[in-house]
Amino acid sequence: MRQSLTPRPPLPLPSQVASASHKPGGQAVVPRRAAAALLATIPLSKLPGFGGKLGDALAGAGMATPAAVAAASLADVAAALGGDADRAVRARAAAAGESDAPVAEKAASKSIMAAKSLDTPAPTAAALERWLHILAGELADRLAADGRPPRSLALSYRRRGGGSAERSVSGPAPRGGGGGAPDAGALARAARALLARAGGAALPCTRVTLTASDFAAPPATGAASIARFLSKAAGEPAVEAPAAPEPEEPEPPATATAGPAPEPAPGPEPATAPAPAAAPGPPSSSPLLDAVDLAEQRSIMRDIELSDMRARTGGGGGKRAAAPAGPGARATRGRGGGGRQTSLPFGPKQQGRSGGV
Repeated sequence: MRQSLTPRPPLPLPSQVASASHKPGGQAVVPRRAAAALLATIPLSKLPGFGGKLGDALAGAGMATPAAVAAASLADVAAALGGDADRAVRARAAAAGESDAPVAEKAASKSIMAAKSLDTPAPTAAALERWLHILAGELADRLAADGRPPRSLALSYRRRGGGSAERSVSGPAPRGGGGGAPDAGALARAARALLARAGGAALPCTRVTLTASDFAAPPATGAASIARFLSKAAGEPAVEAPAAPEPEEPEPPATATAGPAPEPAPGPEPATAPAPAAAPGPPSSSPLLDAVDLAEQRSIMRDIELSDMRARTGGGGGKRAAAPAGPGARATRGRGGGGRQTSLPFGPKQQGRSGGV
């Protein structure tokens, strides 16, 4: 019979202890079978949750390591904790590396810092600026790995003879290219400006710290930047393009008959919009053509061109097809064929063309 190969969940507490053993960039692997050996070699105060009164009470009863707490009886642990049996059960389980607390993802850091403790105090601002350049480079690398641009930069210092108390001066953090984290040069210049504000109060300095905080959202790239642009554009009111004017339908050409044009009836003339000025050219030879509008002239020109095409394709003799008569049309006797032809007046651009159809 084959045994189940379902892996058991990892032990959270030994994992937390091991993660602190190889900072900042190292990794540690603790197999389940080695968890008891790891907990037997560390002091009880290193176990999460045992660094306060709980750890002091157990260490006072002779249980100075997690392994010693796990090996003790429940009655002994409860006696060390003032008879609290429930608390004793949780303490023994935690000392054995067991915990029912969910493993939560680490939240983003609220601040990122780079610090240096000086064995030999920096006596002058020039000596301290040398360390500021080094710390600015370390802080720039950490900010680049984090990806969030800071809004605030603080310089903290501890001077010799001032005990463990630290003072600080802060200001706005420099901006990086493209809205990202600032580089080492910009951080170093900002740090020197903060040191100038502190003046001689920071000297002689035994510890100096650069801290970046108040982080903004990282700049969007790729598909995220496109989505942000579209969402921003969607929130703005759309500007509608002006509607194109509707084309005016041309008026049908007026039909004119041979003979003089009829005179209009007397009365007030209707108000009409002035017609667009025509291209300059020779004056028209027909009074009636001056009265028709531009659309009628174009219609007459199309009729003339159509008649010319029919004349070129129909041959020289005989009767030819007559084009529709326009205003001022007159009938003349054709040459050669004995038929009748219709001659139409020409528009401004047609002056000088010869021949009737």
